[in-house]
Amino acid sequence: SKDALADFLARLRGEADVTSLLLIAGDVLAAKGPFKASRDIAESGLIEQHGFARVSVAGHPEGHPYLDPTGVLKLLLDWQDWSDRRGVPINIITQFCFESAPILDWLWQLRAHGVLLPVTIGLAGPATPATLVKFALRCGVGNSLRAARNRIGRYGRLMTETGPDEVACGLADAPPADTQAITGFHLFPFGGLRKAARWLRDDKADGTRAPPAGPGTGKS
Repeated sequence: SKDALADFLARLRGEADVTSLLLIAGDVLAAKGPFKASRDIAESGLIEQHGFARVSVAGHPEGHPYLDPTGVLKLLLDWQDWSDRRGVPINIITQFCFESAPILDWLWQLRAHGVLLPVTIGLAGPATPATLVKFALRCGVGNSLRAARNRIGRYGRLMTETGPDEVACGLADAPPADTQAITGFHLFPFGGLRKAARWLRDDKADGTRAPPAGPGTGKS
């Protein structure tokens, strides 16, 4: 209910000092309450009422089973308009991919349709190929799933740990104009926090795998 949402947001601000929200609709076909989409929460006015400074919404470079690709671009334009009207900054946090090509193509589609929101790219942290395939199937990752499956055949065993190096290098090698919307990165720790932290530490140490990022930004 709206009252339950208002109470939850008030506790986030008052008890935990949360200032940013990630709004995702989830994977249910029918809403359980009055909010049928994340935009319904935005239009309730509760975000501004409780003083949240930033909102993030989901991006799906390879699409989503329940979302029409053209409709998604229209929704992102609507979010951009909401941000301008309400004065609340918005960015997009993407689903993870196993290849850079779908990400670069999706970024091009955003630019072509006038979506100028900053983008945080999701990367799958170090894990076995079998673990990556499991999470990919659970999260609805599309065509680049074959890249994770190929790793199983390439390395010959399921226990080989693989990180997002190929995706990171693909983004780093792309022309700067193609990646200008990228302002940060989110590492999904599918193989555990320790392995994710080790990858970030090693990446920072050698500086060769890091994708491009705008000034004043970094990995989250």
